[in-house]
Amino acid sequence: MDSPSSVLTSLIYTHLSTKQFLLREIATHHAIPLWNPYVFSGMPFWAHFESTILHPLDILFWIMPPEKAYGHTMFLHFVLSGLLMYLLARSFHFTLS
Repeated sequence: MDSPSSVLTSLIYTHLSTKQFLLREIATHHAIPLWNPYVFSGMPFWAHFESTILHPLDILFWIMPPEKAYGHTMFLHFVLSGLLMYLLARSFHFTLS
């Protein structure tokens, strides 16, 4: 059985390589690729749910290196989930007592 750290590392490298492929293809061909020939014998890229091409926080991948952007994206997911859960609880009039 894999340790939790190896599973997390695998997950990071999978998503990081997807982002690097996207940025490289856009820089080379000036278009979002429809197909990723580097996975198996090729697979859809634009339509694949893990490519997250249109995710709002992906703007970070355009303004900083993908390795740093990935960490900042995970941090923002954590902060936004807590903040938005707090606002949802307030809208339902939940109290601490």
